[in-house]
Amino acid sequence: MVVYGDIIVAVNIVMNAIILWLTALAAGITGKAWRIAAASIIGAAYVLISVFEYSIIFYHPVGKGLVSVVIVIIAYGYSSIRMLFFQVGVFYLISFILGGAIWGWLYFLQQNSPVLLSTVSVAVQWSYLFTGIFLGVGLVVLLVRRCLSRMYRKQTVYPVTIEYAGKTVATAAMLDTGNGLYTIVGRKPVMLVELAVINAVLSPMAEEFLTGCQAENWLGNLHECKDIEWLGRVEVVPYRAVGNKSMLLAFRPGSLSIKTDSGILTVDHVAVAIYSGTLSNDGTYHALLHPDLFKSGKYEGEANLCA
Repeated sequence: MVVYGDIIVAVNIVMNAIILWLTALAAGITGKAWRIAAASIIGAAYVLISVFEYSIIFYHPVGKGLVSVVIVIIAYGYSSIRMLFFQVGVFYLISFILGGAIWGWLYFLQQNSPVLLSTVSVAVQWSYLFTGIFLGVGLVVLLVRRCLSRMYRKQTVYPVTIEYAGKTVATAAMLDTGNGLYTIVGRKPVMLVELAVINAVLSPMAEEFLTGCQAENWLGNLHECKDIEWLGRVEVVPYRAVGNKSMLLAFRPGSLSIKTDSGILTVDHVAVAIYSGTLSNDGTYHALLHPDLFKSGKYEGEANLCA
């Protein structure tokens, strides 16, 4: 069998570049194109070491590990030993996922003896190989984006407790850095809460009004609500959607408590806007927090210098 070294090197350069790019994506780091290209070439050259007499040293697990470290340093630079180990770990994880996806695709297409159990060489069509690479990359990108999205949500989702009229309701709220909603009077920052959640602290009269009326008609039909005390706390929040302007119905709660890593943050200067739909498709959170809430609140036990 004739082995063309230039083809092997070319394929390995492409594969290495894909793996290093996916590693940068998964690790959340910025990889420069020329560094990734250089690391890919070094990794491809490693394949040709097998023609030398003492190549077994380089193919020992320790040798492979050292080569991987060198490739990662070339691709992303060195900042700390902890970061280096993290990058190498992600590099291997991506390599295993991508390699397994490609082999799984080839096994799926094999019509004779199973590829993974065969002890003889198997000819693989280029179209099959590139299709496997394409599917493998798509799988890795999908998993990485999904995992990063969930990780980001976990980092920005906070347990909150809303108090009103002596009743409280606890839920999960996501910090919405794009939330720029303020009330017209007092310019209070606005958090958005699902109707199904906020109903727990409202009176039966307010709940009956909100559930029995279409959300777009809430403001126009406020006179039909019989909860006079709650109506005294109602505020209007202007907002701009794509192509139009509208208004949200909000009210002033008694207080809002946000559980953070630094402790319990209590906010009094806030308005709760009511949303009739669902904010999160997977139920991760049921409210959106305004960024200014973390500035205007105070932690438990913290002295209020403005008092």
